[in-house]
Amino acid sequence: DQYDIMMSPLSLSTPAPVYFNLNHILSMVRVRIVTNAFTASELEDMSITLNNFVLQGSASITTGLATGTNTRSDITPYTHVASQEYSALVMPQTIAANTPVVTVTLREYQNVPFVGTLNAGLTFVPGKENVITVTLLKTAIQISATLEDWAPGTTGSVTIQ
Repeated sequence: DQYDIMMSPLSLSTPAPVYFNLNHILSMVRVRIVTNAFTASELEDMSITLNNFVLQGSASITTGLATGTNTRSDITPYTHVASQEYSALVMPQTIAANTPVVTVTLREYQNVPFVGTLNAGLTFVPGKENVITVTLLKTAIQISATLEDWAPGTTGSVTIQ
């Protein structure tokens, strides 16, 4: 969950400069917490767990594709403290409807975690980011999801001779 994998399909036919176009082969999941029901104090030390994700698999150098195992597990995502967002890299996969995907535990409510379940299937695509918005209410949790492009990073070029 801490490392991205990027690959570049490449075939060499004659000696020439080599240009690598790198592509993300993993998918990113980002959780955004939204609430008007809880105070900032109540949200301190909140913990997030992503549930039922495929985290292991293999990557093919030939095809540039990642293939996940059928084993699903839970993961603690990376915390972006300033924005109340959490993210993790996962294998490309589809999670079926009615599957719990995120658990939110608040410090003052340790014995009553909020579990968010998908009401529709969700597909995690290589190089894309699924944003799961979690709306915390005092009595329930609401989840919505969108698929977004990863923000472009710094570009550069390398010549190998």
